[in-house]
Amino acid sequence: MLGIAVEQTPEGIRVASVVTGLGAEAAGVEPDDLLLSVGGEPIEDVRALITRLAGYQAGDEVVVGISRDGTEQELRVALAPGAARWRFGSR
Repeated sequence: MLGIAVEQTPEGIRVASVVTGLGAEAAGVEPDDLLLSVGGEPIEDVRALITRLAGYQAGDEVVVGISRDGTEQELRVALAPGAARWRFGSR
């Protein structure tokens, strides 16, 4: 699991919160980042995010593309063991 809670917004998939001590926090993912891609594949909605992450195992490192304050960057996130937990919302 990435260690984030997300919500679908008109702008895209927004990181609502980051779980302390998991891969996303260690990689530098922050609340309000927009997720653009996972493993080099564009992510347009939450369903695509879930589908894409299903191809990875705990301990894998995945490159996550984000946009923060209009600047795009790629972060390497180590996936944590444990069941995937998703919380969704909408603005």
